[in-house]
Amino acid sequence: MNIPGWKINISLIAAALMLLFTAFAAHCEKKIIDTLPKTSRTITGFSRAALTARISEMDLHHIEGIWQFPATGVEVAICRSNGNHIGQRNSAVSYDIIVLSSSNRAIRPGTIMGMATPAPKRGEYDAKIYTKSIGSTLILPKRFTLTLESDDSALTLKQRRSAFSFYPWRLLPYLWRYTIRQNQPDQTTDGCIRIFPRPQPPREPIYL
Repeated sequence: MNIPGWKINISLIAAALMLLFTAFAAHCEKKIIDTLPKTSRTITGFSRAALTARISEMDLHHIEGIWQFPATGVEVAICRSNGNHIGQRNSAVSYDIIVLSSSNRAIRPGTIMGMATPAPKRGEYDAKIYTKSIGSTLILPKRFTLTLESDDSALTLKQRRSAFSFYPWRLLPYLWRYTIRQNQPDQTTDGCIRIFPRPQPPREPIYL
């Protein structure tokens, strides 16, 4: 005996399983920014003067330097990460985002507030940045897209959201309900301006 709704339900279950498999496969491909711990750490023996001297002597990439958020006065440094990342080639480039000063006095200078890597599009970077604090610890890392202005003088941060959200609990008991919902674009942005070095634009080697 054929039940008309049964074939439809089987198709929906197959489609849902395929989505789950695709999401799982994408999750297994760990990116460098995904190595950012769930809570922040502070660089031992951190010195702003030493970091500034280091930046002064480097052949800087476009994003490297000291930046200030005009709305809050918070200052951060962005510079290449030290050491290698698990499962990544030695040539992979990543940048630490380091707090230099903050209106929240509990956040100590030298606290790693995020990590970034170059994106395929020139002037864009994928990043993971902590979005909340508990005392002196930063928590709740979220994905962001960082975009440099053409003259490298300003950096825009925009939180990223996937195009769709998948709700597996909606599969049961009503399989005819939608299990995928399109997300609305997140228009919230923030940004910072370069305060060091200037006015010389950074030089970045081209990797083939």
